[in-house]
Amino acid sequence: MALAGGAANGAGAVAPALVLHLFPTHFTLDERDATYQYNGPLKEFLEAINRQELPANAVDLFKESDFHNGCVNVEVRDHRVKFQSNGRMTASGTASTGPTRPYIRNLVLRPTPATLWADLGLLRTSAAEPLNQDAALEVEAKILLATRPTLNLDPNPAIGRQANIQHFNETKYRIARKRPRNWAAKEEDDEKKRQSDKMMLIMDERQVKEFHPKFATYTFVEDWKRKKAMADAEPLVTLEDKMKSKGSGKKPDANCNINVDSANLIRSLLYKQHFQSTNITMYTTVNVYQMSDGQCYCTLRWGNAPGTGTGQGRLTGSTLRFPLGNYAAAVYYIKSLKTHLMLSNVSIMDQIRPMGSAQASNAIAGQATMHGVSEHTMGRGAGVKGDGTGAASAGAAAGGTEGRTPAATKARSKARTKRQKADK
Repeated sequence: MALAGGAANGAGAVAPALVLHLFPTHFTLDERDATYQYNGPLKEFLEAINRQELPANAVDLFKESDFHNGCVNVEVRDHRVKFQSNGRMTASGTASTGPTRPYIRNLVLRPTPATLWADLGLLRTSAAEPLNQDAALEVEAKILLATRPTLNLDPNPAIGRQANIQHFNETKYRIARKRPRNWAAKEEDDEKKRQSDKMMLIMDERQVKEFHPKFATYTFVEDWKRKKAMADAEPLVTLEDKMKSKGSGKKPDANCNINVDSANLIRSLLYKQHFQSTNITMYTTVNVYQMSDGQCYCTLRWGNAPGTGTGQGRLTGSTLRFPLGNYAAAVYYIKSLKTHLMLSNVSIMDQIRPMGSAQASNAIAGQATMHGVSEHTMGRGAGVKGDGTGAASAGAAAGGTEGRTPAATKARSKARTKRQKADK
């Protein structure tokens, strides 16, 4: 710990009340054999000496004869910095050719309000008639009034100028001596100065700026591409794969993220398209999943192998996942998608999983809702003027799987014909 320098006037003529020896790893008091660590119990004591203040918790360490005008003189011998006979300074641990002496300073410790209260505490316990707290506070107030400079609250600027002149005349000869720095402190200060100069010139265009490339972004992109390629290469589990696995006893891989909801799969479609110019065949795989709340979502993959999302050549693969709504909305979307895919693709597989009772009821409710919306848009009067075929058509559409039978389709065709005639 570096202690502040600066000796009081005439301090050298007074014998020191305490001699403090500073070593690289510890310090000692006077000529005692006991050693103390810098971060030990006496850390506050050492910091008070560094501030040139009397330690409040060590007032009883000094005798009455050690005080001169309320102050105590302490001699600090710093063995971490030594001087040779020629006056040259050397750091501790450095080899020297001649006798050396430590760096010696005299410090004057001045009292503080904390030390004053500690003295009053000792007086209360050692006096013949112990003082109570009110009496101790009164004594402290009188001492502070007698020792502190007079407080002048006059706002006249001339008073302030006179006080500044008086303070300057009292302190102009108190020049603190700088402690000699060793090579480590010099290097640290030089490095701080270089960093400060670099910061001040950071926006100067005339300065040559060093470029230090960082490849963290490129590493992240390459890692992301590798993980995406691995995910696209994982085949999408379809209903056909699940049916084949039942016969062979081998379960399809459903551990990857793309197949995490394979248990909720209700429909799978597979199409292929051959490009003559590049002689490449691309496959479109579509899976529809129905969750526990009745809502459906779709996973669509386009790749050079069934169920994958990897591309080939200029044809890049892709993977899309998006919500569809209820079961009726999913059926309507698949119907439109098939119409679009059949324009340029060949159908390979279209499988539907048989529905349970709960799924069938959800499908019936969803189709009834979709049919009611379509009836409202096509005209309200057609369903009322008909001879019962309109109701039969609505019932067939609400029947879910029954609405797809040939009889139901014929009934809907007749109802549509009657509505068109009624509109005319």
